[in-house]
Amino acid sequence: MRQMDFGTVQDDGSVIVVFAETDLRTGHAIARRLSSVMRHTTHGKRDVRSDPVVTLATLLPSDSAKSLLTRLYAEADRAAS
Repeated sequence: MRQMDFGTVQDDGSVIVVFAETDLRTGHAIARRLSSVMRHTTHGKRDVRSDPVVTLATLLPSDSAKSLLTRLYAEADRAAS
């Protein structure tokens, strides 16, 4: 990743990565690369294949960190249903 990116693991095992000062197209490209690495990296049983689900959220001018996370989780729930 680049010097200005930030990532964290949530209690549920999900990973949140922030791509600072990045347009949506570049964010998609980075997310695809990370997803590919995650898919091909095994942790534990080798028979279990991990298929990451990726959701991107763009920071809007009126967003706070809390509103962005709320929207991100709402989009993930909507994508899973």
